[in-house]
Amino acid sequence: MNIDFDLDQYEASKPAGAIPAGKYQAAIISTTEKTSRNGDRYVELELEIIAGEHQGHKVRDILNLWHPNEKPRNIARQTLKAICEAIGRKVSDTSQLCNYPLLLSVGVEDNTYNGTTSKVNRVKGYAKLERSVPQQSQAPAPQPRQDGQGRPW
Repeated sequence: MNIDFDLDQYEASKPAGAIPAGKYQAAIISTTEKTSRNGDRYVELELEIIAGEHQGHKVRDILNLWHPNEKPRNIARQTLKAICEAIGRKVSDTSQLCNYPLLLSVGVEDNTYNGTTSKVNRVKGYAKLERSVPQQSQAPAPQPRQDGQGRPW
């Protein structure tokens, strides 16, 4: 099949998969309310690494803010509180969490789906981004800028 475009205009895609466990400069780039198979509402967070070797890599987290069981609901609400403290804002809507830099702790776990096991990232925690925090790759802290989508990196 004929390729009728210039490949030099494109950046090669990065391999999918888990990044190493560690702490990364990141930002929540979207929040989406979803419903589980059981009919329970939850919020899915999409985060993007904003500095270092893995810049651009995306990680997802789930907040079971309305789970019918108290334990997962409380964990989700405590996580939301940690995110608010990390970005220095109190919010009334999860969309207000977007586009603020924070420190993301990421772990790596095995995930089995349809009989195939692969490594996946799991969010382990959120913290305020301090400029002197060591990163997985010793990249400088991102400087505020606009990317055309309202993102400051």
